[in-house]
Amino acid sequence: MTYSLVTNATAAGTNNITTPGVDTTAADLIVVEVSFSSQEAGNIVLSDNKSNSWTLAVTGNESAAAIDAQIYFVQAPTVGSGHTFNINDNSGTLYAAIHMSAWKGSLASPLDQTNSYDIGFTTSGTTGSITPGAANELIIAALCIGAGGSAYTIDSGFTISDSNVYNAGVNYGGASAYLIQSAAASVNPTWSWTGSAYAAGAIASFKAAASTAVWGWEPAGAMTPILPPSRAVGGSPT
Repeated sequence: MTYSLVTNATAAGTNNITTPGVDTTAADLIVVEVSFSSQEAGNIVLSDNKSNSWTLAVTGNESAAAIDAQIYFVQAPTVGSGHTFNINDNSGTLYAAIHMSAWKGSLASPLDQTNSYDIGFTTSGTTGSITPGAANELIIAALCIGAGGSAYTIDSGFTISDSNVYNAGVNYGGASAYLIQSAAASVNPTWSWTGSAYAAGAIASFKAAASTAVWGWEPAGAMTPILPPSRAVGGSPT
């Protein structure tokens, strides 16, 4: 089965950040990427107004600037209209961006491969390489970026779904991108941006549900009519 994007949304701010409401009806996998100050990594709380339980797939950390790019997911979520997503820190300030995307087509236990990379201070860097275990997997690439970076791009066929630029005193920059890989192959996408900046990357792949085969059948006892020579298909009248 091939993944299809149901909806996506983003928001950014200092703390207690909530996305606009979206309609996640029909989604069976929701992925959330968070870019924030890693000093608050132990205090970040991700929630949504449908009371889903979230699993952390991977964290990408840039140690010098103390920033994180995290990817969370929930399979078989409670979905519907007006669906919002929130990140909060009750004991500090996140300076965060949140990006969510809802998908249809996942396996019941979807998480496959993950990786991350401390990119450092530069204008481009990879997420770390993964090799999905099967065809048609959904691959999510995440980026967290500090002061100086903007105008994000990514290669290897990925599509950026949402992004936020660094805003001094408000939020770190971040972006989320996806690729639906028709044939399983190693991938290590490179994020690029204008202006040198510290950055962290992360990547995760999610297995697709098996396609449902549709079989034809012929009723038992079906009979093939026998026509007289004068009525036979392709015959000449006698």
